[in-house]
Amino acid sequence: MKDTIKFLRLHAALVNEKAGIEAKLNVIAEVLGKGDSIGPVDVAALAPKKKRKMSAAGKAAIIAAQKARWAKIKAAKGKTEGK
Repeated sequence: MKDTIKFLRLHAALVNEKAGIEAKLNVIAEVLGKGDSIGPVDVAALAPKKKRKMSAAGKAAIIAAQKARWAKIKAAKGKTEGK
């Protein structure tokens, strides 16, 4: 019985918190001009987009290019030190 009461209180608190968050999202959406403040805001539309991942081949190409740049700089540096 006590667990049921705890659950119901927790549920009520979460419902109130959700309503508050939705109200804040509506204000933000209204300020940004995305949607109206009457209905709930699509949270997925406001969520940040997923980060893109780089392929192993792309990463290897960047590493090879950077090594080539450093080799060129070190080679040029070695020529000037010898004189």
